[in-house]
Amino acid sequence: MARVILTTGLLLSMALLALAWILPFKTDHDPSAYDTAAYFAFFTRVYQFQLGIACAVLAASLLMMRCWKRGLLALVLTVATVVPDLWIAREKTPPIAKGAPLRVMTVSMHAALHDANSACEAILDQKPDVVTVLQLTPSFAQQIQTRLADAYPYRVVEPSEHYDGLAIFSKFPITLDSAPLDEGKRWLRTTLTWNDQPIDFYAIHFAPPQTIEGLRANRWQVGQILTDAADERRPIVLAGDFNFTTMTSQAMALKAAGFTDAHSIAGRDSGETWPTAVAGKLVPAVRIDTVYTRGPLVATSSRVAQRFGSDHLPIVVDLSMTLPKKAATSPATGSVK
Repeated sequence: MARVILTTGLLLSMALLALAWILPFKTDHDPSAYDTAAYFAFFTRVYQFQLGIACAVLAASLLMMRCWKRGLLALVLTVATVVPDLWIAREKTPPIAKGAPLRVMTVSMHAALHDANSACEAILDQKPDVVTVLQLTPSFAQQIQTRLADAYPYRVVEPSEHYDGLAIFSKFPITLDSAPLDEGKRWLRTTLTWNDQPIDFYAIHFAPPQTIEGLRANRWQVGQILTDAADERRPIVLAGDFNFTTMTSQAMALKAAGFTDAHSIAGRDSGETWPTAVAGKLVPAVRIDTVYTRGPLVATSSRVAQRFGSDHLPIVVDLSMTLPKKAATSPATGSVK
């Protein structure tokens, strides 16, 4: 009986992994049978490491029962599912860059917060140049604007009573390009001017994949971002809560479009950001808050900041950019050298 149960668990693990990595990524907004399969595939990728631990238990149990072939197969699955996450969580050697970096921070508020003072303290403590604030209500927006007015003279604030509001506070000039929150896109697109270089800077809070409908919306939003950025030649920064992890199809689609996850090249650990109160949750902590960049932007540091009362941990990323050299002119003749 034990062998049957273990073999069933092994076959189920194989089926889930095959589904997760074979199923194509679609960004359709219309419901279909694909949504259910995508739901199982998504969470298999999110919790692939935990599935790998389960495969390790299966391997050990089967080998002790002298089921050599099945045990070795479970061992292969263990390596295939655990190693990628261990590789991502390794301590990286970030690129070396000259000049002062652009420090970006993203902060998610939470309904359990009674006021925004703790969030403001967390922001001021890290001294970011630009900060995205997510799940922003009108009450929180008023408090944060008052507290951060002196340190961040440039801001775009779009609060919402339903904790879907977003804001960007900046020390550098920033202008709003679009705020399609009512269209289900859940982001602010702005132009940030840093070192005379315009940057497309997004504050993002994609739909949570708690339901099949939520995951469908999340996939659609990724597709919309990719469409939005398809013809853009300026550097791009996407900062916020993406509600997916680096092993998911969503993250792979961004990577295929030229985006780089800052933590994947400059982080020094696995960088889990949610949920913060792990002991009181039924799910393991994962990294769903991050910064993606595209163009001549290099992350030199990516880390998780201290908890301030939200169910998300803030993240802080330092970005450096190699700017094109300006042509030098001769003071005597005005000719280009």
